[in-house]
Amino acid sequence: MRRCRRTRHLAGAVLGLTVLGTGGLAPADEASQLPAPSPVSAPVVYTPILRAPAARPAVPAPAPAPPAARPAVYTPAPAAPTEPPAPVVYTPITPPPAARPAPVVYAPVPPAPAPPPAPIALASPAAPEATTDDAAIAEIVPLAAPAHASRHPFGLTTDVGLPDGANLGLVLRPAAWGRLHGTVGTNSASLGFRGGATVIPYWFWHFGPSVTFEAGYCRVGNVNSVLRTFFQVPSWMKDYAQQAGYTYYNAHLGIEFGRGNITGFIHGGGSYVDGTVRTPNAVCIQTSSTPCSVGPVSPDQAQLVLRQDAKVRVYTMSAKAGIIVYFGGP
Repeated sequence: MRRCRRTRHLAGAVLGLTVLGTGGLAPADEASQLPAPSPVSAPVVYTPILRAPAARPAVPAPAPAPPAARPAVYTPAPAAPTEPPAPVVYTPITPPPAARPAPVVYAPVPPAPAPPPAPIALASPAAPEATTDDAAIAEIVPLAAPAHASRHPFGLTTDVGLPDGANLGLVLRPAAWGRLHGTVGTNSASLGFRGGATVIPYWFWHFGPSVTFEAGYCRVGNVNSVLRTFFQVPSWMKDYAQQAGYTYYNAHLGIEFGRGNITGFIHGGGSYVDGTVRTPNAVCIQTSSTPCSVGPVSPDQAQLVLRQDAKVRVYTMSAKAGIIVYFGGP
């Protein structure tokens, strides 16, 4: 921009000098005296002179760097060939056979016969002095075997109780601590059967506690006063309980006592009774017009007939007492 402005100023100055060189502008009176205008000369073209660029100091070119030395490459020397090792051959060492021990022959040595016991010298009752030496023994009295040590395996038993009734049967005693029994009896109304087992854990001299489990059955029979008392039949039901039969199960604790081959026992506990009650005959129904009378029911009286048996289940207390006489065996 500055160069252009300078160029314009220089062009204006040159144009001014040209006009002054020609004498300037002539007055009007002298215009006629002026020679005829010469033809227009060609315009002066100003050509600016450009300055030569200042020479820049020469910058020496950098000297080329010497080539870097290459690192030495390690080349291992070839190893001398070695001979392969000789193969190792494994030869197992067989142990020498062990010497077998000589067989031991067992020869039982018969026991030496025991010397006969020396006779026991009993002191004479007439000896004047009494000593405490082992040879002086006053008397040897054998003790009587208690009842539980008896070896009789069989026995006869009889007992009386409720709901069992009166029974008679056999006893089998495989060991001193227990026995089995089976009996036949009656409850005063019908025939019955019973079986059971008794365990006696231990004995105190001639006494011992016992535990007994039994099961029995009494056939259906006519009910009497004994059965009514045992079953506690209400008065209003007596006419309906005409026949009865039952199965019973006893669980008793007791005590055994005796001496030799005779043993007595007393047992007591609980029983479960599953009974059947029948009413085969018609029952008179009391009314105001037809009262019931003693004896069979007449046709003109109101009556009731039961066609189905009634079931009775009772849990009750029970007890019995009996005796056993053992026999047989050594």
